[in-house]
Amino acid sequence: MHQIFLLPELLGPILSYLPQRDLLLAQRVNRTWNTLITHNKTLQQKLFFEPTRSHFQSTKEFPVTFNPLLQELFPAFYPDDENRKLQDEDEDEDEDEDPCIGTSCPLSQNAPAVLREQAWFVDERTRQAVLRPEASWRRMFPSDPPPRLGCIEMWLGGCCCGGNVISASLSTPFDGTNREQGIRMGMLWDAVFFVVDDNPSGGFSVRWWRDPQVQDEDEKSPTPREGSRTSPDSKYVLELTVEAECSWPCYNCDAQYSPSGLKIVDGEDLVVYREDDAQLLELEATPLSVRRRNPGVDRPYDR
Repeated sequence: MHQIFLLPELLGPILSYLPQRDLLLAQRVNRTWNTLITHNKTLQQKLFFEPTRSHFQSTKEFPVTFNPLLQELFPAFYPDDENRKLQDEDEDEDEDEDPCIGTSCPLSQNAPAVLREQAWFVDERTRQAVLRPEASWRRMFPSDPPPRLGCIEMWLGGCCCGGNVISASLSTPFDGTNREQGIRMGMLWDAVFFVVDDNPSGGFSVRWWRDPQVQDEDEKSPTPREGSRTSPDSKYVLELTVEAECSWPCYNCDAQYSPSGLKIVDGEDLVVYREDDAQLLELEATPLSVRRRNPGVDRPYDR
């Protein structure tokens, strides 16, 4: 038996029957097992370190497999049971609406609180292990095929700034990797909680959907199509959009604000706001990172 487990040709197929969590832990057995698991494409795909399919697909009906380990640990990033079935958004109203998987559950305001209620967060030792920059889950894809991250929006409807929206996106070259390969969970996590803590808010929501694209003859990758979004020559890409929401009047007035406790790295070099600093400084709910880059700005609520 010992000799059998030394043969990669036999050990690999045997390990492929393990559940995802057990396979992840099997890397700790010894160096031989670790080397095999980290270099075996099939096992890496089962662990969601490598995709089995591209996030560009030729049909809107392509299946999406959620990463079961990440779905268990971080339910706020995934659709709930009722929305898990792939379906067209508002299909009864307009059959040409964007194909949508469903919205994240729980609702935006509760997402950080739900994560803090998970068993891994409640136990301090486990929480420190999970929220490590080098934790292995950060290298996993959230699903197969991998999604890419689209727009990140911070809604300010709850404050006296009116209905303003602060939009953000991944910076270069992070966005290049995101659009070419899809986003890994660590990058998605860092982007979400940078925005959540940078714009003290009630929470966030993640929307999973299939974005119709069109292949241009002179380009290597599909690009957003102008006009009809359901053209026969369209391809579809699995995409995430993130929305954060301000839940109190002008956060800089609120002395009770405290960070979410879920941020792992700063993320300021990862996320950029699409509006320039001058426009952002006109708002009363200016992101904290923008404030740090523009000290001494005189604002009514800073007095």
